Amino acid sequence: MLSLVGMKMDSLPFGLGGVLRLEVRSLLRIFAFQFEWWGPSFVPCPAAPATRSRKNVIMKIESLLSEKYIALNLVLETKEQVIEKMLSIVLEHPGVRDIDRLRADVLKREQEMSTGIGKKIALPHAKTGAVTHPVLAIATLKEDINFDAIDGEPVEIIFLLATPEDMLAEHLKLLGRITRLAGREDVREKICRAGSSTEVLEMFREEEKDLPQI
Repeated sequence: MLSLVGMKMDSLPFGLGGVLRLEVRSLLRIFAFQFEWWGPSFVPCPAAPATRSRKNVIMKIESLLSEKYIALNLVLETKEQVIEKMLSIVLEHPGVRDIDRLRADVLKREQEMSTGIGKKIALPHAKTGAVTHPVLAIATLKEDINFDAIDGEPVEIIFLLATPEDMLAEHLKLLGRITRLAGREDVREKICRAGSSTEVLEMFREEEKDLPQI
């Protein structure tokens, strides 16, 4: 079994295993990490290059969100429209320094493999120099749409995640946290039934209250 940052690939929720496998391959190219074989799992060599400290970043879904980055009951018809709308939601985010580069990186990642990860969830994301710290947005759709999801089901909940290129472990753990929570039917129902952005934010705050920071 392949494992990274404490996550076993073959035990991850619905479509996340395939997403993370592609992320790992991409990150290996970006960071030129060397990996050694230790029994049943891969671990980074001690010589892996150092990255900038992010100790002051509070890493929970609810701490990365605010009401302005949550949009409900959007009326959109295509994957392209959804991604463009999600980018517009974070346009004025203080962590975004280059929206054009962010668009290019999100679309490039989408071309590599659909981020429709199943259970009516899409998670377009990128590791990119276009952001200075993690950026997260959430939206729901009034009518679900085709997103080329791995399970063939239409999508109604969208997460957009962008993290700096040097936040390898945090990026993967955020993907894992999002999919583990949103993979639960009760959480998805709460998101879709929410009457306000505040209600969504409070729901994540409640769900994460006993979970560790990432």
